[in-house]
Amino acid sequence: MAQSGPSAAPSAPAAPAPVQAKGPQLSVDDLVARILEAQPDIRAAAQAVDAARAAVVGARALPNPRIDWQSGRNRPILTGTGGQADYVLLAQPIENPWLRQSRRAVAEAGVGVATEQRQVLRNDVAAMVRTLATEMEFRQQEALAFAESLNLLEQVRERINKRVEVGEAPRYDLIKADAEIITARQRAQQAVLMMDRVRLALDRLAAGSLPAGWQIQAGPLADLMAIEIPPLATVPPERNPELKVLQQRVEQAQSAIDLARAGILPAVEVMISRSQEPGLRQNMAGLSVTVPLLDQRQGPIAQARAEAARARTQLDGRQAELLQELRIARKTLEMALSRVRGLSQGALREAEAAVRVAEAAWRFGERGILDVLDAQRVLRSLRADLIQARFEAQSALIEIERLEGRYAEPSR
Repeated sequence: MAQSGPSAAPSAPAAPAPVQAKGPQLSVDDLVARILEAQPDIRAAAQAVDAARAAVVGARALPNPRIDWQSGRNRPILTGTGGQADYVLLAQPIENPWLRQSRRAVAEAGVGVATEQRQVLRNDVAAMVRTLATEMEFRQQEALAFAESLNLLEQVRERINKRVEVGEAPRYDLIKADAEIITARQRAQQAVLMMDRVRLALDRLAAGSLPAGWQIQAGPLADLMAIEIPPLATVPPERNPELKVLQQRVEQAQSAIDLARAGILPAVEVMISRSQEPGLRQNMAGLSVTVPLLDQRQGPIAQARAEAARARTQLDGRQAELLQELRIARKTLEMALSRVRGLSQGALREAEAAVRVAEAAWRFGERGILDVLDAQRVLRSLRADLIQARFEAQSALIEIERLEGRYAEPSR
């Protein structure tokens, strides 16, 4: 009599089906545009640019004149006539033109620093969004692959169950098939959870501005097999936004040196005064000159020179670091492409052929079901490795483009 125990379905929960589109389909470019527009840090960086431009307006401003006015009663003690006494002084500082020019140059360099810092944020956020969107696409492929493998395993289990019921196969084969199904379901659930994690990360970057239930629109990915890695070269400062920031800081520090030097020159103030007393009226004009005898501003000049040297050192150091990061990204891309080629052209095809041979041999009674399950497990593992290798190659491409500053806006 056939046993009823083996025919029971495994107690593991059903595998989650791939998420169906319930909201709008967003492409990678749509995600990048939406997130760049809503990202709080980028908006704050844009406000910092406005503040730096306002500082330029302040640096261009001329000094205001000063008016002193005094009025009172003149009361002689011994002799004379008392009356109203008035005094008016108009003083206009004449600013050193070199001082004003240097101050303006420092402020304009600050605009350049703030603008390029905004470009750095845009470049980094755009690269992060593209990496996450690419990961989400690959996670979808992974979920579909696991769902397909789970479907095949369930079909195999049904055939095993029928053979167990008629006594053609031991119950151990069914137990082994149930264990494989439980493992496959867990992998499918994990793939769906990873998709949700990536979606939440993108929602967080967008500050919750993405539409509810949105789905990633699968787009054309790079043809990994046709990629030719260009030779490694030095990163020019005019391409990478981080180097542009440091270059602007070098210019700002140099202008700060000129500003400190210009402070040594004398400050001049033109004064016109008028005083009126009973029986006396005076009109006077004069100059007030601040002579820099005691303070030669050696401290501010030395400090500005040290800041300029530090800025140049940071520029040179960051350029060397970027070259190393490019080298690492290129090596990662080469390794991922090697894995993609090896898996897609050799190992994966052999694993698919091994599954077909094992299934055919099992149907004819030449091999056991364990051989079929082992072959299917190897095929699932290789497919997952191939998807992961493709994602790593695509991520390395995005990282190279980020280091080259391809996602930053053209400087305005």
